Amino acid sequence: MVLRQELRRWIAATICVATLSACKSSGNGASDSNAVPPEVSATPDPSAPVLATDNCDQAKAHPVLKDRPDSAKFTLALCDDFLGDNLDTSKWSFNYNWGRSDLIIADLEKPSSRMHNFNSMFDEKLVVVSEGKVRLDSRNEPYPTARTKDADGKETLKGMPAQFCKQLKKGVAADCTLAYTSSAITSRFRYAYGYIEGRIRMPGTHGFWPAFWMLHKGWPPEIDILELLTNVAPDGKFAYSLSSGYHYTKDKKHNSLYKDLKAADWTKLGLCKNPAGGCGVDLATDYHVWGMEWTPKKLRYYIDGQFVQEFNQEAFITAEPGYLLLNLGIGGWAENPDKRTDWSKGHMDIDWVRIWEMPGVKTTLVLPKP
Repeated sequence: MVLRQELRRWIAATICVATLSACKSSGNGASDSNAVPPEVSATPDPSAPVLATDNCDQAKAHPVLKDRPDSAKFTLALCDDFLGDNLDTSKWSFNYNWGRSDLIIADLEKPSSRMHNFNSMFDEKLVVVSEGKVRLDSRNEPYPTARTKDADGKETLKGMPAQFCKQLKKGVAADCTLAYTSSAITSRFRYAYGYIEGRIRMPGTHGFWPAFWMLHKGWPPEIDILELLTNVAPDGKFAYSLSSGYHYTKDKKHNSLYKDLKAADWTKLGLCKNPAGGCGVDLATDYHVWGMEWTPKKLRYYIDGQFVQEFNQEAFITAEPGYLLLNLGIGGWAENPDKRTDWSKGHMDIDWVRIWEMPGVKTTLVLPKP
């Protein structure tokens, strides 16, 4: 029986790669860490089953962009609605996976796969798939391997890498210890060009740094669909600081484009609950859709189908397929949690992620072998 189930999974996964799909995994399938992902066109073969979209809501088969009437003609290339009770490991891996060409984590205990430039380490146990969403959760405690002992045998906490610690804002996380635990997922697929969206509900409390972004073989480039800081301002009001942007190389130097949304921007988007009293944006009660159009000529960013900004310096836009990262950071660029933090609100919920091919722009998908 077990061999028969494995054979069925292998056949289904083989069909998926041939038809641009990464089928739903049972959560216990093995991956070939030496696989070289094949490059395939996102244009579906009409004679083959459309397995790339069989776990998605066909009523939402295309996005609705207010400045793009042709968005109804976008073709769904890859999606995950996070159905079932397990993360689809044909599409995603847990934590980060720096430096691996096959995008598969070899050793989950390596700190480099669990941390970045914030004050938490990742624990895959905090990635919970249920009720049609994946929740990236957090804990107000250090990850077990963050605990260490000094020369006198006294227990202490590890710190984030020195180069990141030095970059922190003055007064934030002065000791850079990894005092918290959070979570992240990274795509095992890569893509170049197309329109991507994620429907996400954000943390609603102080001290978090959720992000939906892309990396490539090196750095830069880096495409940030969104980075969000959740802080309580000096006046005691809770506020979000949102950035979307692009890191690139110009004249052999690192450059970046960022737009921080202000009250006027939130009002224009219809998300300012109280324009006369500090705006009061709420991104934690309801889901919002965060999107990006990527073509050879420009990057265009959207929230709930509304245009926010664009980067149109064609010479600096990467053509290299990149992989997705969805992570819940704590502290770091954001302020650290403190007595103002309500840990019951310290999570990031992802309803779905979708990639479309646009008319006249070929999307390239790079899929791992089953």
